[in-house]
Amino acid sequence: MQHITSNNLLNSQQYAYQTGRSTTDAARDVVARVMVHLEGGRQVAAIFCDLSRAFEMIDHSLLLSKLARYGFEGNFLNTIASFLSNRQQSTVVLGVKSNLEPVGACAVPQGSMMA
Repeated sequence: MQHITSNNLLNSQQYAYQTGRSTTDAARDVVARVMVHLEGGRQVAAIFCDLSRAFEMIDHSLLLSKLARYGFEGNFLNTIASFLSNRQQSTVVLGVKSNLEPVGACAVPQGSMMA
């Protein structure tokens, strides 16, 4: 994380994954911006998108090339590449486990658990 913060790779309006920042801070920022415009006699419109699952699909080669451009290399980049490659998943419902299936070249493994 230090590499990301020391090289200013996050937008100032990024609230996730930063120490001391939260969704509460994001909500306060939105309200403050809306109030400034309303108090200035301007109309305000907003669109809110649920992006909670936005990063479950990303082309692995695109992600790896972006990380390389941001200066990540060596063991770190190799570890991420290894984590993303040749992944399989299964589900367990009521004690019945499905067959292992490939995750694919655009899925990001989440909730990984060793069987």
